[in-house]
Amino acid sequence: MQGWAKKFGFGEAAGLDIGGEEMGLLPTPAWRKATYKGIDRAWNPGDLIQLAIGQKDMTVTPLQMARFYAALANGGNLVTPYVVSSIEQPGNDGSPPVPLYTFPPQPPHPIGVDRDALNVVREGLRQATHDSEGTSSGVFGSFPVNVAGKTGTAEKVVNLPGYALGHLEDQSWWCGWGPFDGNEHVTSSGTKRAPLVVCAVIENGGHGGTAAAPAALRVFEHWFQEQAGVQGVVLSD
Repeated sequence: MQGWAKKFGFGEAAGLDIGGEEMGLLPTPAWRKATYKGIDRAWNPGDLIQLAIGQKDMTVTPLQMARFYAALANGGNLVTPYVVSSIEQPGNDGSPPVPLYTFPPQPPHPIGVDRDALNVVREGLRQATHDSEGTSSGVFGSFPVNVAGKTGTAEKVVNLPGYALGHLEDQSWWCGWGPFDGNEHVTSSGTKRAPLVVCAVIENGGHGGTAAAPAALRVFEHWFQEQAGVQGVVLSD
């Protein structure tokens, strides 16, 4: 499981060109043995179960999750994020700027994931936003663009006045992409919009469907120039 998680970009830097990345933590039996003492050094079945749902020692960054969802959206290719595409010199008297250096993006890296397995996951993420029991269907069900994604609620120790030491607060997550089929979306004005991955995190925001999913919807609305209808009841994760 750790091997596949690493292929999807977890536990390592995504390669962002401006640096300063956190790598997160992909726990392994060797890491646990080196980090803890006594009986806590043992890697138990429960550790693997917790890892399967991203809990306990597993930590990730929003950028890693966005990269992971991009791979789900594009058919299993891991992309390298970048901010700088070129360095330009301003033109004279209103003329266009002159590119001095260009930095083309690195080509996507095939992960080698089974296509049928990937399609099952993709369909599950589509149902999470459109099925009547989907955790964010109340947010995205009326949106004109077919969006796929999943809510998440990550527990984090947040020591607050008046609460016991080790108090846990819920961190609200939603990650996904649209359009689901990966094609361009043509707005009502005829403008073409490329597919977009969004990963929203609201610290101490509660469940993913109550804070992060509505925030992600606003990004999609702005990008695709479409408005969602009336939002329904948000289910917990």
